[in-house]
Amino acid sequence: MLLPPSIGSSPVAGIEITRPLWMFWWPFTLENWFGLPAIAWGEGAFFLILAALPFIDRNKKRHWRQRPVAITLASVLLVALIALSIIMILTPAKNHLGM
Repeated sequence: MLLPPSIGSSPVAGIEITRPLWMFWWPFTLENWFGLPAIAWGEGAFFLILAALPFIDRNKKRHWRQRPVAITLASVLLVALIALSIIMILTPAKNHLGM
């Protein structure tokens, strides 16, 4: 923290055009659309859905074909995450310091 990094180019003050790691692509798509608070709201909604899923689908059957609510909710969530990640791949990186 006290010395500048020795690898890579030196940073330029006021310019930050980055693309996050692949596991964070979907919340940064939300940031590009709605601004910085959308990252917190999007991830909060994601984890809220994951936490609520066992309480929503109280089916005692364990086979996945006999649990339509859980499979539908998980499928919708997975498709949304994949779609937002693909959108992040296809859109150019934006400047995020001004937000």
